[in-house]
Amino acid sequence: MEPPKGAKVVTTNVAKIWITDENIVIRKSYPGSVTSLDNAVENVEATAKLSNHTRLPLLVDMRKIKGISGEARNYYTKADNISALALWVDSPLSMLIGNFFIGLNKTIIPTKIFTKESNAMKWLKKFLEK
Repeated sequence: MEPPKGAKVVTTNVAKIWITDENIVIRKSYPGSVTSLDNAVENVEATAKLSNHTRLPLLVDMRKIKGISGEARNYYTKADNISALALWVDSPLSMLIGNFFIGLNKTIIPTKIFTKESNAMKWLKKFLEK
């Protein structure tokens, strides 16, 4: 998954972030990245900037990440600039990280793990503000 031609893209130290034509934020983590608290703050700020501080659903492509710190997981659970969170995984490692995120940190928004992008996008569309 890559941003469509002409999309506004923000790059952080660990991810590329953009908004789809359907107003869903996509955060594609870089292969082998490990997200620290500083990276989490940067990602949340980039998402808020892209969305003009409007709450939109977020799809996080976690398929190639190496890890995420406990501090970063905790910070993400308190971010209030998204309406729902879909974690896209495809390996035992990314599934483990996703399950840790959901199991150890109670989120304030609906959060779900998916192994297929299309299923994640369909679920996220339910959280678009009308």
